[in-house]
Amino acid sequence: MRCFPVSYYLSFARSREKSLSRGKNATASYIEQLEPTSDAQHGVLKMLTTTQLRGLRPHELLVLAALCDVDWRHIDPDCSDDALTVFHNIASRHAITVDGLRTLLMMFFPDADRSGLQCRSAFATLDYSYFIAANAKRFGQTPLVRPCDDGSYRLTAEFSSMLGQATFRTFFTDTIEAGLFNAMALTKTARKHRIQQNHGFLYGEKYTAFDVMCLCGWAAEQVPQNVGGYRLDADTGSLPIFIKYEASQYGDRFLNPSEIEWFSKNKNNRSLTSNEFRWLLNGTEHTPEWQNRHFVPVFIRRKAEEQEKSYYFIGSAVALDDVRESVNRSEDGSESKVVVSTLNLIKPVDPELYRHLTGKSAL
Repeated sequence: MRCFPVSYYLSFARSREKSLSRGKNATASYIEQLEPTSDAQHGVLKMLTTTQLRGLRPHELLVLAALCDVDWRHIDPDCSDDALTVFHNIASRHAITVDGLRTLLMMFFPDADRSGLQCRSAFATLDYSYFIAANAKRFGQTPLVRPCDDGSYRLTAEFSSMLGQATFRTFFTDTIEAGLFNAMALTKTARKHRIQQNHGFLYGEKYTAFDVMCLCGWAAEQVPQNVGGYRLDADTGSLPIFIKYEASQYGDRFLNPSEIEWFSKNKNNRSLTSNEFRWLLNGTEHTPEWQNRHFVPVFIRRKAEEQEKSYYFIGSAVALDDVRESVNRSEDGSESKVVVSTLNLIKPVDPELYRHLTGKSAL
């Protein structure tokens, strides 16, 4: 199995083969033997390499492996006979339900989040109902699965037709296998370091805003610029916070490895009566109950990596303290109302990651 970085895999392969075929002793190259692929096929492969190749959530990959007759032994040669039997039984139906996906997750990725929220989110990605219009177009506007009246999902006719084309099938299968291999590697690493998943997130792993929206189970993708430093999704009870450490107009900072002083957006003059703060403060007097209804994952991008799009997941906030209204003064002298609070993390950031993010010792 070939494993490539997160990039447009087919384009990468074509460019390398063209380069290698220019030598004076070059003969008919592999690239010349490939059948041409359509724009829609390119789009689907782009979607898979962009959103699935890292294996951050195995759900979509498992669905496609089962529905598209991927040979699981190529992914895990040491897989047990019982696990293979379960996989083949589900694959033989040519349809999969949420319960079927949960069964596969329990068998192959028992540490993964098997909630209905995560499973439904995965199917929404594969039927393209999740994507904003621009990305649906960029990804070929070809849904891979369709919902059926019995609650199951099957491959669409358009996507099934694509699988009959040799070039597309080769790169599609390779991408699915690589994504699942990466997902298994993430699981093994997490177990080695005794890291438990938190709503699908792994402590210390890096995520883009797109990854975060998916793993939070949002019903529809949002334009990252509209998310900004945070966004409330009341339907899923989640409010991810993105902090550009020492690289933003705000004073967000660690007070210590367990606490972060956090400033709200200064757009539209935020106050304690703003929607997100009414939601955040609802039930804070009952901490365990609050945690059950509020998922506030915190992501930080360090200053040295400010040109990147990904953030480190440092855990979730389990309480807010010292919540107060304040005034933020920008460099041009203008003022805006903000809310300042202290985020209490579920556990302290370890000394190595703390130093990496802040450049300072945790002591």
